[in-house]
Amino acid sequence: MPYGNLYVVDGILLIVDTFNEWLFSEMRKRRWTQADLAQQAGITRGAVSHLFSNTRKPGVELLKAVAAALGLPRENVYRAAGLLEAEPEVTPRLREWIKLFVDADEETRELLLDHARFFTARATRDKKS
Repeated sequence: MPYGNLYVVDGILLIVDTFNEWLFSEMRKRRWTQADLAQQAGITRGAVSHLFSNTRKPGVELLKAVAAALGLPRENVYRAAGLLEAEPEVTPRLREWIKLFVDADEETRELLLDHARFFTARATRDKKS
């Protein structure tokens, strides 16, 4: 989901609509220019220019270089670029589900997964009808 992402920068909540806006905010935090990003990422200034002009969609290798330059996990950069879905919100219920699953023995884990698959399939079927 490349549009409408939420990020916190220096304690300020930002709603960023595009990857280049997100990247610009990351560069601004570091007080980098496009030339600085190019140098740190080991890419050409032209490649950086394409990121900001939206003339080309960034590829995985370019995003890897950007992630390394920014010192961020690749997944964060992939999400910002729309290559990965946003992470699910970690709610108290999700934490409880994870704890129950982690604390269970292998047989119980399989049962939990079977039940989850069953109810998910049933909910999907019900939505279609």
